Amino acid sequence: MLHPNPGHDLTYNDVFMVPSLSDVPSRMDVDLTTKLPDDAAATAYYVVNEAVANILKHARARTASVRVVEDPVDPLVIRITVHDDGRGGAEPANGTGLAGIRARVEGADGTLLITRTNRDDA
Repeated sequence: MLHPNPGHDLTYNDVFMVPSLSDVPSRMDVDLTTKLPDDAAATAYYVVNEAVANILKHARARTASVRVVEDPVDPLVIRITVHDDGRGGAEPANGTGLAGIRARVEGADGTLLITRTNRDDA
């Protein structure tokens, strides 16, 4: 398992290096100007890491993207958006990956929103 670099300035993109999406053309965009507290940065890192692992294991995606941005009002609040063009059907009740992401996010007083489609042709 990968871990964020302790004490690293978490405004830099490389803290969010996650398992390679080399089999899936992808884009990683991290736009943070404020250093996150270590616990928030670790939560963000693990959320991204698990989401990417889910894409690789389940989505059969042709492309994927991860975007991490600050809230315009409170830079200590971040939004993580993970998107892929895979087969859809992400459902937290069907496994431990998304349920674990939800538990981690809610444990940090965050909210997880999953928007999914079911595509049998992907």
